[in-house]
Amino acid sequence: MTAVLGLGVILLVLRGSPLPEPVPASAPGERFSAERAREHLRFIGAEPHALGTPRHAAVRDYLQARLRDLGAEAQIQREPVFAPEQGIPRPAANVENVVGRLRAKDGAKGTAVMLVAHYDSVPTGPGASDNGAAVASILEVARALQQGPSLAGDVLFLFTDAEEQHLLGSTAFAALHPWARESGVVLNVDARGNAGPLLMFEVSPGGGWLVRRLGEEAPDVGAGSLFTAVYQRMKNATDFTALRQGGWQGLNFANVEGTQAYHSRKETVDAVSNGLLQQQGDTLLALTRRISREASVPEGEELIFFNAGPLRVHYPRSWAVPLTVVWGGLFVFAIFRARQRKQLRLWAMLRESLVLLLVGFLASSLARLAWPLLRALQPGFRALSRSETQDNSRFILAVVLWVMAAMGVGLYLRRRAPVMELAAGGCVPWAVICIAVSIVLPGASALFLWPLAGMVLLLLWLGGRGTEPLPRWHVPLWGLAALPLLLLLPNVLATFYTVLPLERAAVPSDLLMLGICLLAPGWLWLAGRGLPWVSGGAALLGLGLLVSLAVGQRFDARNPRPTGLLYLVDADARTARWVSSDPVLNDWTRAYLGGDPKREAMDALPEVKGPFWNAPAPAPGEDVRG
Repeated sequence: MTAVLGLGVILLVLRGSPLPEPVPASAPGERFSAERAREHLRFIGAEPHALGTPRHAAVRDYLQARLRDLGAEAQIQREPVFAPEQGIPRPAANVENVVGRLRAKDGAKGTAVMLVAHYDSVPTGPGASDNGAAVASILEVARALQQGPSLAGDVLFLFTDAEEQHLLGSTAFAALHPWARESGVVLNVDARGNAGPLLMFEVSPGGGWLVRRLGEEAPDVGAGSLFTAVYQRMKNATDFTALRQGGWQGLNFANVEGTQAYHSRKETVDAVSNGLLQQQGDTLLALTRRISREASVPEGEELIFFNAGPLRVHYPRSWAVPLTVVWGGLFVFAIFRARQRKQLRLWAMLRESLVLLLVGFLASSLARLAWPLLRALQPGFRALSRSETQDNSRFILAVVLWVMAAMGVGLYLRRRAPVMELAAGGCVPWAVICIAVSIVLPGASALFLWPLAGMVLLLLWLGGRGTEPLPRWHVPLWGLAALPLLLLLPNVLATFYTVLPLERAAVPSDLLMLGICLLAPGWLWLAGRGLPWVSGGAALLGLGLLVSLAVGQRFDARNPRPTGLLYLVDADARTARWVSSDPVLNDWTRAYLGGDPKREAMDALPEVKGPFWNAPAPAPGEDVRG
């Protein structure tokens, strides 16, 4: 079962989730076509279009013109915005949001839906995926809506500006635009990489009914209340944040794979798949048509929801604690019944828990050492400001293999432990976490509750057999008991391994370790005496993958080394400095910073952790090399 768990994570990381087949441009007008959307993307993502650049103005005008071509109301909201946050005075800009509206026909009064994506890019890349793909998809959705059945409610289009500058565009719309005073549903789409699939990672408070609609209209889209619970505890924000705080209900989507290209020149039109465009468009089009038919926004309800294979399961969030009490109580009952029947000793069960946790700590420590080891094998990685490689999946595969290998050795050393003591001992840490999560973070409780429930049922069955030896045919029962874990955990692990920086691979590795503890006896029976050999092979394979990654990493014209240089101006003093956050300077940055740059924290950049390389630069108005 542990092998299946690890294999599931590996396959999800390597293959990703399937994307729909692209619909050709010859498709009927009421359908979304990825090929038609790509025509918009070729213009939007052709080159960088950061705030204040001529290309930014060209994209802005293109969006307004396309909306008008469709017969939509189209306007540009121009606002000077100064929005200091967290004591940081920098966020200020003249924003230009592109806003459009298709009115419902025949006086229909359905629910208003607003489709949102930011159209600005960072200066360092063409922004084809962040966020050109979403913008292009929304334009094609607008065309399909205009040529399809009559709208039951108004559909608004908001292409926000200055998202890359602390969400200034969405802040301006939420605070100042009259349409922001209306009520309705927001569907926001953003990107964290250049590959799919789409993930619904945030739902507004009281948005349980939207989760149900998503399951009905787009069951292939990944979603989970765990992601919302974790994301809203982080400091990250998107345009959805300002609109949610302004009172709109909604869903927040993003594609999160292909992070190596994020905010870089690799973020090109050709790197965006038609499958991703098709999934974005199909999802937005289906949800818009369905939600707009609602007579009003339903009363809010909070749901726990998750994907279990092809199914999406949801139930009220208020059930989290009661369900935990029920299954926790059954776990305690199973332990004490086994104790009465002399199948386990409490102190021995706790000993097995501690031993498994110790082995697990050592296993996850290998994940913590993987990135430093890679940097030692390939000094070029030391020059990177982000822990990324040209093939992140190889690194993740190595980490998973190492964790499984270390856990395998530890479990083999406990092979003579009584089955009930080892099984119950593996459940104890999982049960403790389940109780804590159901209270503190109920949206994430399903990940821990249902795998625990499967193992509790198995413990109850084992406890009913007395002390007689277990027959070989009982092994499939461990597979059935492990089914909830195998359905839930690999997808979560694959997402976290993909989204988190490689230097933080220990976070999902801790979850993987706990999952292996939960399946401890089944793993022993499955591998038997060959477990040390399997573990040794996994460890060697993982090391080989790291070595091959280190040897194969090359910085050249095709795969240039990421580097950064900032021209920082003090307008009052009429002085300037070159600034770089690169850990190690290369020849290009040294040509600007000179032979003796300083590396220090800078008060002018309080929101970014230093230190920075910096040196005097030509004052504003003087010639700058470049």
